[in-house]
Amino acid sequence: QRQAKDRWVQRAHERLYRSRAAFKLKQLDVRYSFLTRRAVVIDLGCHAGGWSQIILERVSREGLVIGVDKVLMEPLENHHFVQGDIEKESTVRQVEEILCGRQASVVLADLAPRMSGSKMDDHISSVELNRSALRWALKFLRGNGCFVTKVFQGGSLEQFKAELE
Repeated sequence: QRQAKDRWVQRAHERLYRSRAAFKLKQLDVRYSFLTRRAVVIDLGCHAGGWSQIILERVSREGLVIGVDKVLMEPLENHHFVQGDIEKESTVRQVEEILCGRQASVVLADLAPRMSGSKMDDHISSVELNRSALRWALKFLRGNGCFVTKVFQGGSLEQFKAELE
């Protein structure tokens, strides 16, 4: 019920976005301008597709968008979906095949761990999952590429930020 009253959920529904998270990515891109025409973008944790929809709008048909998630996602036009775990080498190989030697301009990670109910444990799991996403960024990003991720607040956040620098 709370979701039904949420104005961002309503706006997403009106604009045919698959999630309210689409608006957050739009806001980030307006501020930092990292999604450009012809960009090569890897969207980790892409289910339900809200971020991928925004990416596709911004990079146009000339770009390449690869979404990766454990959960099967409804297809999007001009979107390459890989169902797999980002911590498995088989998933990395599938993305490498789609890239055909190209490097990504952007790696996005909107990942959430399986929730335990413990804020501290969930935070630690979030940081670990984002370390995996960072490994993807280090592997696939070109030299001046952009890594965008979302991490749960908690005691390990500052250490993780230091690792990113």
